[in-house]
Amino acid sequence: MTQANRIVLNTLASYGRSLFSLGCGLFSTRWVLAALGKDDLGLFGLMGSCIVFVTLLNGILGGTVARFFAYAIGEREKLGAKVGLESVIKWFNAAFSIHAFLPAILLILVYPLGVYAINHWLVIPNDRIVACIWVFRMVLLSACINMASVPYVAMYRAHQLIVELSLWDIVRTIVTFACAYFLLTWQHDRLIAYAAYMTLIPSLICIAQMVRARTAFDGCRIRLAYLFSMSHLKQMFVYAFGDLFGSLGSVIRDNGTAFLINIKFGPGVNAAWSIANQVSTHTTALSSAMIGALVPAVTTAEGKGDHDHAIRLAFRSIKFGAALILVFSIPLIVEIDEVLRLWLVNPPEHTAMMCRCVLIAYVCHKLGWGHHLAILAKGRVVAAQLVFGTTAVLGVLVSWMFIKFGWGAWSVGISYILIYSLMTVERAIFARKLCDMPIQPWLFKIVLPLFVVTVVTGAMAYIPSAIMPASLLRIGFTSILSSIALISCLWLFVLDKDEMGYMKNMALKVIGII
Repeated sequence: MTQANRIVLNTLASYGRSLFSLGCGLFSTRWVLAALGKDDLGLFGLMGSCIVFVTLLNGILGGTVARFFAYAIGEREKLGAKVGLESVIKWFNAAFSIHAFLPAILLILVYPLGVYAINHWLVIPNDRIVACIWVFRMVLLSACINMASVPYVAMYRAHQLIVELSLWDIVRTIVTFACAYFLLTWQHDRLIAYAAYMTLIPSLICIAQMVRARTAFDGCRIRLAYLFSMSHLKQMFVYAFGDLFGSLGSVIRDNGTAFLINIKFGPGVNAAWSIANQVSTHTTALSSAMIGALVPAVTTAEGKGDHDHAIRLAFRSIKFGAALILVFSIPLIVEIDEVLRLWLVNPPEHTAMMCRCVLIAYVCHKLGWGHHLAILAKGRVVAAQLVFGTTAVLGVLVSWMFIKFGWGAWSVGISYILIYSLMTVERAIFARKLCDMPIQPWLFKIVLPLFVVTVVTGAMAYIPSAIMPASLLRIGFTSILSSIALISCLWLFVLDKDEMGYMKNMALKVIGII
């Protein structure tokens, strides 16, 4: 299969998975909110924040391992099949040695700290403390199992087998969807039951993926001589150490915001924030799916030495990623009040405004994601991630300042927009310095045209609101009208001739695949 066909197939599979997950997620979130109530839903999200360090390491090490695997696979064309395979095996063993021992260490260190925080630091009703401790135990165990599976799952991504990963995710979504409906009939503690199935399902999927990867990839071979290879471990830790700054800053921003909301406003507003983040996750799923299909392709191109192709793919990910977010974000921003009413019936206070702010923040975020891909593929991340992480941490400080000014809980969303916009500019500057990724074409051929397109499409999306009463029909008209306006403007003012040809070829290949 050619590289272009593989990207198309991976993107199509990711889209299908994301759409399916979006549909199931909308219904399951409503059932979970109805079953748990806003306070218990907020507490579950808070317990997830308590394992912030484990989640952080999972993300950092997973991205690090996948990057080195993909780079080594790209080098196989230069080094030859046999030598290249040995390189992949060496990287796998280095990753395996880390993930075989780190989960046990984290359990010993993180568990007592989390229990202490639940008992002494967090605002939790006395009758829910025991339940929260059990939830914390299960969430932590699931995170550690997920960490152990990282080297195997990373091999799927490095080989660009996104289709198979999408199938695993669909299975996970189906089972989770069924369990969410079953939760409505559960007669005992629903918070513990929810945590149990949210732990068991991902854990079983991870174990199945590990078994499958062991038989599917010749690089998944454990060799004692390659375990604890200091040269490979050093390169991984230097890369991961750099990535740690950016990721730690983002985690402090996200989870620090959750703690700040909990302390200042209580679990009810935590539920509003959690729902806003779920809406943004579902809305950005298609864009994230497309970018996820391009990540290994960009890194593999760098491994082959084809820098120009890697930069073209990075720029393309910005245009298409932002466009895919706007397709869903614009009608949601316009109609979010009615969507929340139909979806959740009685959503928590501040949910609508938080949703709008988070959606706008994520649009700004995607405008710099291609630069981020180029920096990660190049491997020179320490200085850039230090700046990104510091900027992200400022998000908590800005949120605290806004709250102190008396602006209310919704002001947290405003701080997100400001911080994400600043980080986008920083990524563009670092990509220019580290990867020779020019700023002027990005600014004048991508950012400004997309801004104009967004304004025009937003104006069109408000037309149904001016002439129709709030209803599901109006949401449909708003979505259709905004989509037509957005696609037309993108085709006329944003995409260049090469990208138009790429889209036409992609459409033909999709038809051929179907």
